[in-house]
Amino acid sequence: MPLIYAPEGQKLAITHVAGQPATRRRLQELGFVKGESIQIISHLGGNLIVRIKDCRVALGRDLAANILV
Repeated sequence: MPLIYAPEGQKLAITHVAGQPATRRRLQELGFVKGESIQIISHLGGNLIVRIKDCRVALGRDLAANILV
């Protein structure tokens, strides 16, 4: 399931990171790798604020759609 459809507050594990090579590389640099735990803090107008590795990261809808949980 793409991250954009995941419910708020639930801890999930990343199963796959899709997209163009540059997109995947950027997401990996931010810590979005297979097996990592992630939690959605809030949905804001299609954009997401997520907690990963004890940090908060804001993601646009297009980037979040590349992360499968």
